[in-house]
Amino acid sequence: MIERGAAVVVVWGVRRSGIHSIVTWLMRLLEPEVWIFNDLSKSVDPGADPYESLNFSAAYRADLEEQSHCRIPTPADRDTPKSSIVCVYEDSALCSVDIGHYLGANSKVTHFVTCRDPFNMMASRMKRFQPCPRTGVIVRADGSLDPRILSPERALNRWVEHATAVRDDGNWPNPNTVGIAFNKFVTDRNFRRELADRVGRPFDDTGINEVYAAGGGSSFEGTSKHGHAQEMKINERWILARENIEYRSLFQGRTDILELSEAVFGPIPGTRELVGCH
Repeated sequence: MIERGAAVVVVWGVRRSGIHSIVTWLMRLLEPEVWIFNDLSKSVDPGADPYESLNFSAAYRADLEEQSHCRIPTPADRDTPKSSIVCVYEDSALCSVDIGHYLGANSKVTHFVTCRDPFNMMASRMKRFQPCPRTGVIVRADGSLDPRILSPERALNRWVEHATAVRDDGNWPNPNTVGIAFNKFVTDRNFRRELADRVGRPFDDTGINEVYAAGGGSSFEGTSKHGHAQEMKINERWILARENIEYRSLFQGRTDILELSEAVFGPIPGTRELVGCH
């Protein structure tokens, strides 16, 4: 149950696109109590009841709530009043979702579609996720198998869908949608202020330097930069991956990827070589 006037934000993005950096920032913006419906793409149907799409162990839920001061709902919390809600769809195709139907229709829902440049996004993704040699199922950094995570090729195709939508900034499947170039979100304080206005909350930038365990933290530094997140060189991850043959093969000859990336994020020095352009 949503309290009247509550803030509801739905965050869409390909994994390792800065989704949880934005969620962490939102948690501070929406304090004192924020309910997080994380990774709703676990449901086959993106429009399914979010209370029935959650699949967290009690230990994981307790750890996350303690570390990030948020609330992770269970089906038993359906009728609990909530003043702020963040829903997260990872690796999902953009589609119309009627969140208000399940959470209550007393508040405005804002959709954020976040997109990171493909070169750094895929470098972070391949650092975090690797396919199992025997089955091809994606293996997380902790060794666990996760069939929900898209392969590198499918993830890049999903990125094209999201980046095209952010570039065109129109014909969104959900009303009140904002396209977010993550590279700009990290560096542009005024842009973050505009996003706070869209959500309808006073600007609070405290969360921009926080890194919590949600989403595993950084692919490269985990949560070691908590309190100093802006020190992370998130726009230089591709440099660490450029000698990886599998990584390079994703971009070789993909002038369409390069053109779309430069349309959304501007040129990234050195990345044209990955595509085969000079």
